[in-house]
Amino acid sequence: RENASLEMMRSWQSPEYVSAVFVIMQLEDHIELDTLRGLSDEHELMAFRVSMTFEVMGLMAHRGTLPLDLIHDLMGGAVSSTWTKLDRWVIQFRDQYNPRAFEWYQWLAKEIASRPAPTFEGSGD
Repeated sequence: RENASLEMMRSWQSPEYVSAVFVIMQLEDHIELDTLRGLSDEHELMAFRVSMTFEVMGLMAHRGTLPLDLIHDLMGGAVSSTWTKLDRWVIQFRDQYNPRAFEWYQWLAKEIASRPAPTFEGSGD
């Protein structure tokens, strides 16, 4: 579990992943597949990259390989925000390509949403 956690944290720091999350966070909420495609091929590739990352993370959390509380504390905001941006795109992607695409991403977003936001102690205030 420790090695899986370290490897996942490294992937969160890759320039490709960071830039993809940055671009996705700037999209309108609940973006449609055609709207996203109309922006550029690169936008859809970034949506796919983010969705695949959270798909793997969700599956690993479900199987107990990655602790859900760790994902929640480190990436919960990104999971929730990107899901709000991409939820409609995911549904339409499923309709066109694979009815099970990004199920674990959706599961992860639901799990994160059901938990209270992390609290931080010792902020120095």
